[in-house]
Amino acid sequence: MEFLKRQLFFLLCGVAGVGGIALGVTGMSKLGGVKSQMEQATKLHSDLSAMRGGAVNEKFIEVEQARIAQQMKGFEELLAKVKDLQPYKPLKESFFPAPPKDADEREARIDFRTRYQKTHPMLRSRLNAGTPATTLEVQKAAEQIALDKRQAKDLTKGETEKEAPPYTPAGVLTQTGAKEDANARANIEKAQTLYCYAAPNDSPVPAFEFNPKLSESSRLKADFTLADCWDAQLELWIQQDIVEAIARVNGAAAEELKSKGQTPWVGVLPVKDIISLRVARDFVGMADEKKGPEGAGGHRPASPTGEGEARVVNSTEVSFRGRASEADSTFDVLQFTLKVVVDQRDLPKLIREISANRFHTLLRCAYVAVPPDPSMQGKIYGADPVVRAVLDFETHLLADEYRRLMPDEVLEQYGYDRPGGDGKEEEGEG
Repeated sequence: MEFLKRQLFFLLCGVAGVGGIALGVTGMSKLGGVKSQMEQATKLHSDLSAMRGGAVNEKFIEVEQARIAQQMKGFEELLAKVKDLQPYKPLKESFFPAPPKDADEREARIDFRTRYQKTHPMLRSRLNAGTPATTLEVQKAAEQIALDKRQAKDLTKGETEKEAPPYTPAGVLTQTGAKEDANARANIEKAQTLYCYAAPNDSPVPAFEFNPKLSESSRLKADFTLADCWDAQLELWIQQDIVEAIARVNGAAAEELKSKGQTPWVGVLPVKDIISLRVARDFVGMADEKKGPEGAGGHRPASPTGEGEARVVNSTEVSFRGRASEADSTFDVLQFTLKVVVDQRDLPKLIREISANRFHTLLRCAYVAVPPDPSMQGKIYGADPVVRAVLDFETHLLADEYRRLMPDEVLEQYGYDRPGGDGKEEEGEG
């Protein structure tokens, strides 16, 4: 074989020479073909000579290795950016997936519960949110109205002036009516102290759901598991994301109003009322899919016009591109639904803010106009048109990052292996 490779060049040259003689003899002396054959022979010799020093594709392999290394570097950079978009930290360090072996597991769970109970109410305070006037506040307004009338009577020495009617012919409460109607007066005064409405945890429909398994305050009772703590933590992360988005939207509007010398309050801010935020209890595609009734947000037929709480669909049927959580998935898919009253002009802004710098993707949106309440009896949304919107979202959690934190019970429920290779419990990660 080596002999053929060395001598092939000369053999081909001889064949080309004989061909040239034949052309000359026959009168077909077009030497361009001979030149072409010579060039082909030279190239073949060069290729065969290159084989002596190593593989012909050595350079190609080096290029491919460099390309693969560049792609791996890009992938690592992408994962780093993904982690930056999910800066979620547990309430308690060294707690998930399990407390350290030298720690009292029961005391660790109680400490987590205490932290959760202190943190959850901050959701409403971060928004400067509240409720309409309470019965006690209406009673105080009534007492103040009675006091104002007595003082006015004393100033006029018993003479009565003709008072303006409390309502216009169209049924709209007048300024006089607002001063003399205890309910309206209390609600107006209360609204002027708030940025938005959000019902507390003890309401029939709380704005932000509180995990009931962590509601006990006695240290003598700790009948909840690490898995319950994980569920509460996961839900709290989403709640905090949404609260921060709403706070940014209302905060920016408030600063603009202040710059104009105006006072910000719920009646002139974009987001008026957080009716409910509900996070699915399971990842999409795992356990059993809990499909709600037809309609955006899995709501009852009356929604979104009704006051009922949102219900999460938790189904791949409405998932963005049909994604679901699986054992080998890069991300775990979690869905949540927000029901909110917002200035209709600012609904796109709210959606953008929720999705900004996070993996929250809007799946569906439904909304209906909220008619104004001229009587001012209850929640006051202001003079601008508002809508009650139902927003279905899904978010993606980096599996390699957050499955490390999942308690063993949760991993077993979903059929996951703990990232890291050996599947053994990694205790007390931050």
